[in-house]
Amino acid sequence: LSLPNGTYTYTISTSDHYFSPNVYSGSVKVSGSSKSEAISFSLVTYSVTFTESNLPSGNTWYVNLSNGIDSGAITGSSYTFSLVNGSYTYTVSTSDHEYAPGAYSGSVTVSGKSASVSISFSLVTYSVTFTESNLPSGNTWYVNLSNGIDSGAITGSSYTFSLVNGSYTYTVSTSDHEYAPGAYSGSVTVSGKSA
Repeated sequence: LSLPNGTYTYTISTSDHYFSPNVYSGSVKVSGSSKSEAISFSLVTYSVTFTESNLPSGNTWYVNLSNGIDSGAITGSSYTFSLVNGSYTYTVSTSDHEYAPGAYSGSVTVSGKSASVSISFSLVTYSVTFTESNLPSGNTWYVNLSNGIDSGAITGSSYTFSLVNGSYTYTVSTSDHEYAPGAYSGSVTVSGKSA
């Protein structure tokens, strides 16, 4: 611009909504010599916050985005990325193998505003199935576990518990006094697979 001496205020904008100027306004004083003003543009980013629930305090979890950005180890309950407009897929994991996210992956779209994603973790459980034999059909039997969980009355030939890793003692009984289990008690260990 060719301007006579004086003080001028200005505003800066762009039609590209992916970029914004480092300053939106300013002033310049012309006083007998040429002047130049440097305007720097940068990508507009928005906050995308991932918040976890149900993971025990202090446990480490991770979020990896499809564009190669990852959170690193997260020990708090939330983590925020600064992202430009676009669609992103993500994966979620934890170093605590007793817990798993409700969904290991998903997607989030950034479109001119901040976004949030909720991740719910739950205990990983495995099936532990008790199967009886030789009890007449329709007779009732029971399995009681050491952690206070019991089967209630079982009329079928098997019953399945969903249990986390650990060792459990159990007792077995029946309401039919003409029959008795081969062993009234025992133990079972759950270690990363069904039993």
